[in-house]
Amino acid sequence: MARREEKLRCTKELYNEDMGPRRIKSIRFSALSGEEIKNSAEVQVWNNRIYGADLRPVQNGLLDPRMGAANKAGVCTTCHGNFSECPGHFGYLKLTLLVFNVGFFNSILNILECICKLLGFCTYLATLIMLSGLSRILLVEDDRKTYLKKMRNPKADVAMKNALMTKIRDRCKLSICPWCGSKNGVVKKTKSSLAIAHDFSRTIDGSKDEVIAAMSHISSKSLHIAHLLSPIIVLSLFKKMLDEDCELLNMSDRPEKFIVTNIAIPTVSIRPSAFVDAGASSNEDSITIILKGIISTNSVLREDLEGVVPPFKCLFNLLS
Repeated sequence: MARREEKLRCTKELYNEDMGPRRIKSIRFSALSGEEIKNSAEVQVWNNRIYGADLRPVQNGLLDPRMGAANKAGVCTTCHGNFSECPGHFGYLKLTLLVFNVGFFNSILNILECICKLLGFCTYLATLIMLSGLSRILLVEDDRKTYLKKMRNPKADVAMKNALMTKIRDRCKLSICPWCGSKNGVVKKTKSSLAIAHDFSRTIDGSKDEVIAAMSHISSKSLHIAHLLSPIIVLSLFKKMLDEDCELLNMSDRPEKFIVTNIAIPTVSIRPSAFVDAGASSNEDSITIILKGIISTNSVLREDLEGVVPPFKCLFNLLS
C-alpha cells in the first residue's frame, strides 16, 4: 500500500526562535528582480479563468491550488495543508512587454541623465543592440574618482549623499560621453504617457542646426529631435552599468530591478474565494479581480505580437 505523502511543516502561527537576544547590524530595503520573483514562486500564472466547469480552480489560474487553499473546502497541493494550516505560496506572471516601475520612475530618470545612452541619430536602436560596450557615467575619470571617494565616506549621512548626487547629476547634463564620444541630450518624461524621451533639441555642439538644415524640406515651425527610451532599451542600458557607477549614484542595488519583467501573484490565503447562490457563482477578492484584468491584457498583447489576431485589430489596440 502506498505510503501517504508527508505534509510539509507550514502554519499560520507566529514562529518564535528562542536563541536569546540579538543585535541587528543593518536593514536594507530593495525591490525584487524578475528572476527573484520567479524563483520564489511555486507556479506561473497565465490563465485568466478562475474556476472550471467542475467548480474547481483551474491550473495556472489565479486560484491555482499550488498557491494555497482558496476556501475551507480546498487543500494546498504544495504543502498539503488545509485553509487554516497553509500560509499560502506565491505565483508569478511573466509580462509580455516590460514596464517601468512607477514607484521608481523618478529614480530611473535620474540614472538615465547620468549615464551614456550609446546613441546614434538615425540608427539608435541598431547601435544599442550591436554595441556591447558599457553604459558609463558621464564624468571624466578624475571627477569620477573624487565623487566616489566622497560617496564612500563613512561619515557621510543621507543628506550629504543626496546633495552629492544632485551635484553629480548637474555635471552629467548635456554632455559628451568622455568614454565613447557619444552625444547625450536631455532625458525627460513625455507629456502624453508614462514614457521617457531622449531629447536632442538642446545640445552643446550645434548638431541640432545641422539636422534642421538637412531636413529643411519639412514644413514645421519647431523640430523636435527625440528618441523614445522604451523599458527594454532602458533595461539593456542598466545591465551595462558598472557596480562602481551604481555606488556613485547612491544606489545600494542594481537598477535593473526598476524595470518590471515579472509580477508577483499574492498567495491565495490573503484573497480568499467564496461560493454564493448555492455554488452558481463565486465572490472574488478585489485583488483577484485586478489581477484578472492584468492577465487578460497581457494575453491580448501576446496574441497581437505573435500575429494571432488580424492586423486591423492590432492597429486598433495600439491606437486605443
